[in-house]
Amino acid sequence: MSVGAAERGEGLRARKKQATRIALHDAAIRLMTQAPPHSVTVEAICAEAGVSRRTFFNYFDSKEEALFLWDEEYAGHVTDAIRDDLPDASPMAAAGRAVRELFRHTVMAQSRAPLQELLVAHPELVAAGLRVGRALEDAVAEGVAARTGRDADDLYVQTVSAAVSAGVRVISRNWAKATEAGVDQLFADVFGILETGGA
Repeated sequence: MSVGAAERGEGLRARKKQATRIALHDAAIRLMTQAPPHSVTVEAICAEAGVSRRTFFNYFDSKEEALFLWDEEYAGHVTDAIRDDLPDASPMAAAGRAVRELFRHTVMAQSRAPLQELLVAHPELVAAGLRVGRALEDAVAEGVAARTGRDADDLYVQTVSAAVSAGVRVISRNWAKATEAGVDQLFADVFGILETGGA
C-alpha cells in the first residue's frame, strides 16, 4: 500500500470514528430530552444510533459522558497544538487556537442548545461534563508545560490552564446565542480578555 493510500485509509477511519461518536452523542441527547435521563439505558442509545453496546463503550464510559464530545485522542491533539504553535505566540494565544480547533471538530458538529437545555433541567448530569472539563484542563497544562519548559504542576502552568478552562465554560454558555459567523468572534473576545485582562 502506498503512503498516500495509507493516509487516506487513516483519514477515512478517523472520520468514521468521529461520525460514530457524534451519532451516539446525538442519540443520548435526543433520548434524554424525550424521557427522564435516569430511565434512558445504554442499550436504548445504541439502538437509536444503530451500533452495538460494545461499540458504545469503545467511545464512552457511561451514558452521561456520551452527552459530551470528548476523546482521549483529543487530549494529545490539544497538547501538541499548544506546544507546536507559532514560536512568538503567548501560551494563552496558543491554547486559544488549540481549543478553537477542538471545538471545530467536536461541538461545532452539533447544536449546543439541546444539551444546554438538558443540563439546566437535569443539573445532576453536569458532573460528567466536569470530568471532561478536567481532562481538557490537564491537556492544556501539559501543552503549556511543554511550550514553556516548566513542570505541569508549576503555578504559572496551573493558572493558565485553569483560566483556559474558565474561558471554555464562558464560551459554552454563550455558544447557542452566537451565529455561525460569530463563533470566531466569541473565541476572539473571550481569549482576548484572558490574554489582556481587558473588558
